[in-house]
Amino acid sequence: MLIFFSLFFRLDPPILNLEKDGFFMDTYTLLDQDYVKIYGKNKDVFIAIQPHNIMGSIYSTVSPTSHDGKNSNRDKKFNGTVKHYVGDRFYVSNSDIFLNYTYRGGSVVNVFSLPRGLCDPEYSIFTTMQREAHISIDETFQEDRKICWFLNFKTPVEFEAIFHDGPKDSKLMIGDQKHLLTNHWYDIPPTKSILNGGLNRSNLIVLDAKKGHISLNISVTSGVPFADWTDRPSFFAKRNELLSYKKAIEGINIKCGDITSNEPFNKDLKMYITTVRNVKIWIWAILCGIIASIFGFTVVIFFVKPIRKIHRSLSHSDDLAKASRKTKTE
Repeated sequence: MLIFFSLFFRLDPPILNLEKDGFFMDTYTLLDQDYVKIYGKNKDVFIAIQPHNIMGSIYSTVSPTSHDGKNSNRDKKFNGTVKHYVGDRFYVSNSDIFLNYTYRGGSVVNVFSLPRGLCDPEYSIFTTMQREAHISIDETFQEDRKICWFLNFKTPVEFEAIFHDGPKDSKLMIGDQKHLLTNHWYDIPPTKSILNGGLNRSNLIVLDAKKGHISLNISVTSGVPFADWTDRPSFFAKRNELLSYKKAIEGINIKCGDITSNEPFNKDLKMYITTVRNVKIWIWAILCGIIASIFGFTVVIFFVKPIRKIHRSLSHSDDLAKASRKTKTE
């Protein structure tokens, strides 16, 4: 018993208490009492809570930022706390944000802290844990548009991007945290392409589309044989609007966790992205083989062997009876 409790406490991870500044793309697993502070001066901070069941509660608290990058201003009181649910995707601009988790279980949170204006928060799309993601556009834009796709995978990925056609001032940028920090992106102008590019797990695609016809195709592929079926691409919602929506649906007795909280937002905008989440055929073959083996083992142990034992017992009884009759005859 003592060994068990020693092992339990030894495996219990230390509390995660982080303060983050600057630009980054990162993923955190928050457990009981864990928190992350993100300082958002001159930044757009995008947050996605991965769509899995959690036993506890995750909260965000924001305050308008006024710090000048020095620690003396980082102890400012936070206010305006919101309880979030799995699948929530939201952003804050030029605000410090505090994320914390309480109770059992845990939650995986993706955070993208970007230079303000790099993406249009109203036209930013997130998806996670897919095998592949494909972006395809062949459309004439009636006005300038900036579209961002935030992608998160289980492993590093490879990509191909072909910018078939577009106004000469249009620009396609692709990168991960390394490119974000150095500001040296995969920069693809119209009529150009990149094949066999590589990215880390969390990455960002930015299309700065000018008025006119845009035609492009992007494929991002990971090496995993299966994906998370519970996720689907969706827009980020402004945190304050998300809060108002939560209050509205709670007023009509609908639990926020029963629906995708971002569904009412950006309905008139196209996402231009599809994801591949089906399991590769060889995984199904292995699973079928395992199930067949278990079934065969069960049949042999619980049916075939007992039947053979009964048959041998009956045969032995017949042999004894025959031997007994033969002895009496003699």
